[in-house]
Amino acid sequence: MNTDKLEKRLAIVCLIAAVLLFISLIRNVIGFL
Repeated sequence: MNTDKLEKRLAIVCLIAAVLLFISLIRNVIGFL
């Protein structure tokens, strides 16, 4: 079973999504200043 690989891939995708969301949030804050 490749459950470990799938979980790691899912974790990486979630991490990238969180980083992109964080960057867009920071850009919005900088835009308001």
